[in-house]
Amino acid sequence: MVLFLKNRERFKEEKMDDPDCDPVLLDNTYRQFVIVNRLLSGWKHIYKRWLKPKMSVGETYTVLDIGAGGGDVPLSLIAWAEADGYNLSITAIDPDPRAFDYMLKQDLPNTLMTRCCSSYELLETGEAFDFVISNNVLHHLPESELIAFLESSQLLAKNFVIHNDIVRDDFAYFGFAVLSKLFFHKSFISYDGLLSVRRSFTKKELEKFMPNNWRLNSAFPFRHLLMYEVTVQHVS
Repeated sequence: MVLFLKNRERFKEEKMDDPDCDPVLLDNTYRQFVIVNRLLSGWKHIYKRWLKPKMSVGETYTVLDIGAGGGDVPLSLIAWAEADGYNLSITAIDPDPRAFDYMLKQDLPNTLMTRCCSSYELLETGEAFDFVISNNVLHHLPESELIAFLESSQLLAKNFVIHNDIVRDDFAYFGFAVLSKLFFHKSFISYDGLLSVRRSFTKKELEKFMPNNWRLNSAFPFRHLLMYEVTVQHVS
C-alpha cells in the first residue's frame, strides 16, 4: 500500500544528472552500484528464471543493455552465463558520456561492447538483439516518453525484452533510507536512490502505459519486471 508517495516526483534532478557534479562522488556511485544491484535488483534470479531457459549451450546470444550505467549488470550476466556454458555478447549503451567513460576504465571482456548512444539511435541503424534489457531506467522517463521507449525496445528485440525497475512504495523508500545511510557513503547513492523511489511507478501506473502483448510481473524486493516476448507467426 502506498501511504505517502502518492505521486511521482518529477521536478527534482538527481545529483548524478548534474554535469558539474563531483567526479569522485560520481565514480564512487558507479562503483557502489555493484553492491546495490546485487542486493536489490535481483538479476541473478532474472537470469535463471527468464534468460537461461531461452538459451542453448554452444550458441551465442546477443544482448542489448539500455542505460547500462557503470556496466555491472552486463558483466554479471556474462559471468553467470559463462559458468553455465552459455555465450553472451552484450552491447551496453548509455547516452551519458560519463557512464561510457567509467565503463571504459574497467577491464572489460571482449564479449562486452560499450557505446555512448540511445536505443533510438540503434533503431535507426536497423540493429536487433536476441535479448533487450534495462535496469532502473523506466523511472527516469516522463510518462510522455514511456510508450515510445517500450515500443522501441520491442522493435530492437528478436526474442525477449525485460525492463527491471523499482516499485514506488513507502516501505521501499524508508527501508532504502536506512540501508543507504548505513552502508553507502561518499557517493550519490542515498540521495539519488531515494529520489528514484519517489519517481518510480506503481503497478497501476505502469499498466496504463503498457503496449499490447506486454506483461508486468513483480519480484522481490519491490521490483517491477515489465516484459515482452516475441512470438513467431507461422504462415500455413
